[in-house]
Amino acid sequence: VGMVMEKATAFAAATEGAIAQLGQALIVGGLVLTGLAALAAGFLARGILRPVRDASQAAGRIAAGDLSARLPVDSRDEFGAWATTFNRMAASLEQTVGELHLAQDRQRAFVADVSHELRTPMTALVQEAALLRDHLDALPSDGRRGGELLVRDVARLRTLVEDLMEISRFD
Repeated sequence: VGMVMEKATAFAAATEGAIAQLGQALIVGGLVLTGLAALAAGFLARGILRPVRDASQAAGRIAAGDLSARLPVDSRDEFGAWATTFNRMAASLEQTVGELHLAQDRQRAFVADVSHELRTPMTALVQEAALLRDHLDALPSDGRRGGELLVRDVARLRTLVEDLMEISRFD
Protein backbone atom coordinates (compact mmCIF):
# COMPACT_ATOMS: atom_id res chain seq x y z
CA VAL A 1 0.00 0.00 0.00
CA GLY A 2 2.82 2.34 0.82
CA MET A 3 4.34 1.90 -2.52
CA VAL A 4 1.08 2.53 -4.34
CA MET A 5 0.68 5.72 -2.40
CA GLU A 6 4.13 6.79 -3.32
CA LYS A 7 3.49 6.08 -6.97
CA ALA A 8 0.17 7.92 -6.87
CA THR A 9 1.82 10.93 -5.22
CA ALA A 10 4.64 10.87 -7.74
CA PHE A 11 2.14 10.58 -10.57
CA ALA A 12 0.11 13.51 -9.21
CA ALA A 13 3.24 15.62 -8.82
CA ALA A 14 4.34 14.77 -12.35
CA THR A 15 0.90 15.62 -13.69
CA GLU A 16 0.82 18.94 -11.83
CA GLY A 17 4.30 19.76 -13.17
CA ALA A 18 3.20 18.96 -16.72
CA ILE A 19 0.07 21.09 -16.32
CA ALA A 20 2.17 23.97 -14.96
CA GLN A 21 4.58 23.69 -17.90
CA LEU A 22 1.65 23.57 -20.33
CA GLY A 23 0.18 26.69 -18.71
CA GLN A 24 3.48 28.53 -18.99
CA ALA A 25 3.85 27.45 -22.64
CA LEU A 26 0.33 28.70 -23.40
CA ILE A 27 1.03 32.07 -21.77
CA VAL A 28 4.33 32.51 -23.63
CA GLY A 29 2.72 31.33 -26.90
CA GLY A 30 -0.22 33.71 -26.39
CA LEU A 31 2.12 36.65 -25.79
CA VAL A 32 4.18 35.82 -28.88
CA LEU A 33 1.04 35.48 -31.03
CA THR A 34 -0.34 38.75 -29.66
CA GLY A 35 2.92 40.51 -30.54
CA LEU A 36 2.95 39.04 -34.04
CA ALA A 37 -0.69 40.02 -34.56
CA ALA A 38 0.06 43.60 -33.45
CA LEU A 39 3.01 43.82 -35.86
CA ALA A 40 0.93 42.43 -38.73
CA ALA A 41 -1.95 44.82 -37.95
CA GLY A 42 0.44 47.79 -37.86
CA PHE A 43 1.97 46.77 -41.17
CA LEU A 44 -1.46 46.36 -42.78
CA ALA A 45 -2.75 49.64 -41.34
CA ARG A 46 0.29 51.51 -42.66
CA GLY A 47 -0.26 50.02 -46.10
CA ILE A 48 -3.96 50.81 -46.13
CA LEU A 49 -3.57 54.35 -44.81
CA ARG A 50 -0.59 55.29 -47.06
CA PRO A 51 -2.86 56.78 -49.77
CA VAL A 52 -4.59 58.90 -47.13
CA ARG A 53 -1.23 60.14 -45.84
CA ASP A 54 -0.07 60.89 -49.40
CA ALA A 55 -3.28 62.82 -50.09
CA SER A 56 -2.85 64.81 -46.90
CA GLN A 57 0.70 65.74 -47.86
CA ALA A 58 -0.33 66.69 -51.41
CA ALA A 59 -3.19 68.83 -50.10
CA GLY A 60 -0.76 70.54 -47.72
CA ARG A 61 1.60 71.29 -50.63
CA ILE A 62 -1.27 72.73 -52.67
CA ALA A 63 -2.35 74.88 -49.71
CA ALA A 64 1.24 76.15 -49.46
CA GLY A 65 1.15 77.20 -53.12
CA ASP A 66 2.68 74.19 -54.91
CA LEU A 67 -0.08 73.61 -57.45
CA SER A 68 1.91 70.86 -59.19
CA ALA A 69 1.34 68.39 -56.31
CA ARG A 70 -0.23 65.14 -57.51
CA LEU A 71 -0.96 61.70 -56.05
CA PRO A 72 0.50 58.47 -57.41
CA VAL A 73 -2.19 56.22 -58.92
CA ASP A 74 -1.01 52.77 -57.82
CA SER A 75 -4.21 50.75 -57.96
CA ARG A 76 -7.57 50.36 -59.65
CA ASP A 77 -9.56 50.25 -56.41
CA GLU A 78 -11.35 53.07 -54.62
CA PHE A 79 -8.04 54.67 -53.61
CA GLY A 80 -6.90 54.68 -57.24
CA ALA A 81 -10.15 56.31 -58.37
CA TRP A 82 -9.83 58.82 -55.53
CA ALA A 83 -6.23 59.65 -56.52
CA THR A 84 -7.28 60.12 -60.16
CA THR A 85 -10.08 62.48 -59.16
CA PHE A 86 -7.76 64.37 -56.80
CA ASN A 87 -5.22 64.79 -59.61
CA ARG A 88 -7.91 66.08 -62.01
CA MET A 89 -9.04 68.57 -59.36
CA ALA A 90 -5.46 69.73 -58.75
CA ALA A 91 -4.83 70.13 -62.50
CA SER A 92 -8.03 72.13 -62.89
CA LEU A 93 -7.08 74.33 -59.95
CA GLU A 94 -3.59 74.86 -61.38
CA GLN A 95 -5.04 75.82 -64.78
CA THR A 96 -7.58 78.21 -63.23
CA VAL A 97 -4.96 79.93 -61.09
CA GLY A 98 -2.69 80.21 -64.14
CA GLU A 99 -5.49 81.83 -66.13
CA LEU A 100 -6.17 84.24 -63.28
CA HIS A 101 -2.50 85.24 -63.21
CA LEU A 102 -2.55 85.85 -66.96
CA ALA A 103 -5.73 87.94 -66.66
CA GLN A 104 -4.17 89.92 -63.82
CA ASP A 105 -1.04 90.54 -65.88
CA ARG A 106 -3.16 91.71 -68.82
CA GLN A 107 -5.15 94.01 -66.53
CA ARG A 108 -1.96 95.51 -65.12
CA ALA A 109 -0.57 96.07 -68.60
CA PHE A 110 -3.85 97.66 -69.71
CA VAL A 111 -3.94 100.05 -66.73
CA ALA A 112 -0.30 100.98 -67.29
CA ASP A 113 -0.88 101.57 -71.02
CA VAL A 114 -4.04 103.61 -70.46
CA SER A 115 -2.47 105.78 -67.79
CA HIS A 116 0.59 106.35 -69.97
CA GLU A 117 -1.51 107.19 -73.04
CA LEU A 118 -3.71 109.61 -71.05
CA ARG A 119 -0.78 111.53 -69.58
CA THR A 120 0.04 113.69 -72.66
CA PRO A 121 -3.52 114.71 -73.62
CA MET A 122 -4.30 115.30 -69.94
CA THR A 123 -1.36 117.67 -69.59
CA ALA A 124 -2.57 119.63 -72.64
CA LEU A 125 -6.16 119.76 -71.29
CA VAL A 126 -4.97 120.99 -67.90
CA GLN A 127 -2.92 123.76 -69.50
CA GLU A 128 -5.81 124.78 -71.76
CA ALA A 129 -8.23 124.75 -68.80
CA ALA A 130 -5.80 126.90 -66.80
CA LEU A 131 -5.66 129.38 -69.68
CA LEU A 132 -9.45 129.43 -69.89
CA ARG A 133 -9.74 129.85 -66.09
CA ASP A 134 -7.42 132.87 -66.22
CA HIS A 135 -9.70 134.52 -68.80
CA LEU A 136 -13.13 133.56 -67.45
CA ASP A 137 -13.84 137.14 -66.35
CA ALA A 138 -13.43 138.36 -69.95
CA LEU A 139 -16.09 135.95 -71.27
CA PRO A 140 -19.74 136.86 -71.61
CA SER A 141 -21.96 135.42 -68.85
CA ASP A 142 -23.40 132.70 -71.12
CA GLY A 143 -19.89 131.48 -72.03
CA ARG A 144 -18.52 131.96 -68.51
CA ARG A 145 -20.78 129.25 -67.03
CA GLY A 146 -19.70 126.74 -69.69
CA GLY A 147 -16.04 127.66 -69.11
CA GLU A 148 -16.38 127.17 -65.33
CA LEU A 149 -17.95 123.74 -65.87
CA LEU A 150 -15.19 122.80 -68.31
CA VAL A 151 -12.42 123.90 -65.89
CA ARG A 152 -14.04 121.94 -63.04
CA ASP A 153 -14.51 118.78 -65.18
CA VAL A 154 -10.91 118.91 -66.41
CA ALA A 155 -9.72 119.14 -62.79
CA ARG A 156 -11.85 116.07 -61.90
CA LEU A 157 -10.55 114.21 -64.93
CA ARG A 158 -6.98 115.08 -63.93
CA THR A 159 -7.57 113.63 -60.45
CA LEU A 160 -8.96 110.41 -61.96
CA VAL A 161 -6.00 110.04 -64.33
CA GLU A 162 -3.55 110.66 -61.47
CA ASP A 163 -5.32 107.98 -59.39
CA LEU A 164 -5.11 105.59 -62.32
CA MET A 165 -1.39 106.30 -62.70
CA GLU A 166 -0.89 105.72 -58.96
CA ILE A 167 -2.68 102.36 -59.20
CA SER A 168 -0.46 101.48 -62.17
CA ARG A 169 2.67 102.29 -60.15
CA PHE A 170 1.52 100.13 -57.22
CA ASP A 171 0.86 97.17 -59.52
